[in-house]
Amino acid sequence: MLILSKLEKCLAYYTDDDSYRPSKRARADHRSSVPSDDDLDGMNSSPGRSPRRHSREDNPTTDQNDDDQYEDDFDDEAGYEMYRVQGTLREWVTRDEVRRFIARKFKDFLLTYVNPKNEHGDFEYVRLINEMVSANKCSLEIDYKQFIYVHPNIAIWLADAPHSVLEVMEDVAKSVVFQLHPNYKHIHQKIYVRITNLPVYDQIRNI
Repeated sequence: MLILSKLEKCLAYYTDDDSYRPSKRARADHRSSVPSDDDLDGMNSSPGRSPRRHSREDNPTTDQNDDDQYEDDFDDEAGYEMYRVQGTLREWVTRDEVRRFIARKFKDFLLTYVNPKNEHGDFEYVRLINEMVSANKCSLEIDYKQFIYVHPNIAIWLADAPHSVLEVMEDVAKSVVFQLHPNYKHIHQKIYVRITNLPVYDQIRNI
């Protein structure tokens, strides 16, 4: 399949840097736990530090307007089904259930990704979000090299159907930023996602 061969090609492009390989937990793409709002408060007050974990039952949402459109639960079987593209990819990623799946995975990535090169074990994108807010900016850079090792299939979807996938990612980024920094919505109404470190042969269009 075209998507599979492209995935293998992208992964091969990065295999010479083993320091980017995620932990087994990060590679378990179907077993994610998004931190609760109490955890988000802790991230904001102590940027980058790993919070204590909560069960999914302890995870209320703080901004129903931003989160409800993407809220959903996927068990392992349902998660695997999301990767079975039906029809064209561009049509597939516009389906509501697929958009919710992408949103959940990307939110988990933003809140829990730890760069293996960071000896302190800080949450990479919580730190970057805090730095973005401190600089009064509204553009968040996502390292494709990091993202493809955690969520390889979605990373390929991003490359092949950038408009629809980026739309979801930017909605999620805005929601996460405003959860961590509630007053920031009065300064910026939109958060842009920029993709960096793309393979030279596969530049995403219109970013």
